[in-house]
Amino acid sequence: MISIKLDKKTRNIYFFIFIFFIVWICRVFLYKVFDENLPTPFLRTISSFIFKIIIWILPVVVYLKIFDKINYLNYLKLNINLKNGFIWSAIIIIIGIILLIMTLNLKIYQFTNPFQIQYSSVILIAPILEEITFRGFILNKLNEISSFWYANIMTSILFVAIHIPGWIIINDTIILYDMIQLIISIFLISIILGYVMHKSGSLYPAIVLHAINNYFSILL
Repeated sequence: MISIKLDKKTRNIYFFIFIFFIVWICRVFLYKVFDENLPTPFLRTISSFIFKIIIWILPVVVYLKIFDKINYLNYLKLNINLKNGFIWSAIIIIIGIILLIMTLNLKIYQFTNPFQIQYSSVILIAPILEEITFRGFILNKLNEISSFWYANIMTSILFVAIHIPGWIIINDTIILYDMIQLIISIFLISIILGYVMHKSGSLYPAIVLHAINNYFSILL
């Protein structure tokens, strides 16, 4: 049976998540009127990176340092279990290389250059920022007030939800069938990312797996 204490700490966590989503929805609208009018993909990528730092990372660091008064690197699992994190990351990279070789041999890929600036951001930057916020902070926070699997499922639902405003507002040509497929795939990968972090005790394997997943999403 799921039990959640509705104390001050719990209310603060849910309030933080609520405000984060409101601010991010406003940011998505801002993308339409500001970022899309920037002249080059490079500038749009830099703008997106800066906004994500401000909206996703800074509030997490401030919350952990000021309200919880703890070492945020340790809490986010960026400075602990480094050996275990390295081993898990290495295994994930090896599996990724094997899958890439199989994919190239089968030639089930698109001829997209993943090293363009916008794709590099999706592969290298987005996984770091998103994992710090969702697996490093939100999942750990929810796990403080509930079981791991409840926290992981709720985090995955929230992780799906954070993508929906962009699909609707920015990519307004997406059809319902594609959106359902994206919802299912993102939810499942989020569950796996949460489990990987939980078992390894480190955020790095989740970041590596997220990056590999994004790479294959672009390649295929």
